[in-house]
Amino acid sequence: MATVEELRQQLDDTVGKGRFQQVSADVASYLHQKLLDGGEDARVIADLLHGKGLGHPLHPILTDLTIGGWTFGVFFDALAFLTRSSLSRHSADTLVTLGTISAIPTALAGITDYQAIKEDAAGYAAAHGLLNGV
Repeated sequence: MATVEELRQQLDDTVGKGRFQQVSADVASYLHQKLLDGGEDARVIADLLHGKGLGHPLHPILTDLTIGGWTFGVFFDALAFLTRSSLSRHSADTLVTLGTISAIPTALAGITDYQAIKEDAAGYAAAHGLLNGV
């Protein structure tokens, strides 16, 4: 059985180095150039998605909303199943809907952050985005 350190090294070899990392950095650079080509309007939208006006990155805030909506939606689904409560079922539906709707701006904020990422972190960011997209 592999140790944690061996698994970490395998992950780093797969995602943090080599072709995947280089392609990820190239994609981030391409997206950054497209943003620059978009002019001032694109920059205003990017600043909004970065959370510049909040003084804090927007993506982590939105992930809490998305993950929280889905997690508590599952909890209320289980509660509705066990108690046959229509209020719990409605709460679950509302929370799952909130999580799903918030996933869109969460992904957009993540992509906006990705286009400005340091080159050596691009592979990890791309893997994060791809896995969450799946």
